Amino acid sequence: MRKISTGLVILVCCAAIPASGSAQQAASPGSFDMPETSEADLRADEMHDRATALQSDARTFAAAARLHMRVANLRDASDPRAVQSLSLATALFWHSGRLGDAAAAADAAAARALGIGDVFTAANRNVDRAVIAAGLGDREGARSACQRAHLLSLSPHLTTAQREHIRGRIR
Repeated sequence: MRKISTGLVILVCCAAIPASGSAQQAASPGSFDMPETSEADLRADEMHDRATALQSDARTFAAAARLHMRVANLRDASDPRAVQSLSLATALFWHSGRLGDAAAAADAAAARALGIGDVFTAANRNVDRAVIAAGLGDREGARSACQRAHLLSLSPHLTTAQREHIRGRIR
């Protein structure tokens, strides 16, 4: 068997990476550019802070939930913070008695979570959706959401503990 130098492998791998950045970056290998914070992210962060402040009073749960929905809409599709905002909106709408809005938020959270590969959260938001559908008297919606959660619980990307958690919530 022929031995290959580790340095050669690293050199070949690095050569395949497109060059970018300034000469100064090349001169200082430990430096990197921080990603720019977009205007939308700044607005989302400010809105998130306002929503969080509203969560301390049950009378303003619905307003906080609406802000969390807006925050999620400002976030990039790959940003897991959008899923967190939608999950919070689901709970806040539920606790404020706005089940239709809670259902929409749960559906959006499940879809966004699945879109970024977060199978565990997607399954849990589907279980939430089933509970909300039952609260609305929508037996078919509850059955459908439970079925989606069950199918997601079969994912090889989940740990045994996560799978058991989801299945325990479905029962």
